[in-house]
Amino acid sequence: MLYTYHHEIGLETQVPLIVKPKPLLTKRETEILKLIAEEYSSLEIADSLSISIKTVDTHRKSLIKKIGARNVVGLVKYALQLQIATL
Repeated sequence: MLYTYHHEIGLETQVPLIVKPKPLLTKRETEILKLIAEEYSSLEIADSLSISIKTVDTHRKSLIKKIGARNVVGLVKYALQLQIATL
């Protein structure tokens, strides 16, 4: 996709428009992300979703990688940006 930049002197330049799309999350990833943002522990998430703590931790690591976050704080910021969670 190209963006046409219009110069003040009447010239036009086409430059690539680089848009990094937000990764699509599965329903389960969205549920876990919401609970992480609501400060649930891994044990609480596991109990509420009837899954193991190891599965919760695997989802958390996967979310961090998928979103490109550095840590859980990055996950929470992402959840707020997508309005999966609110303050």
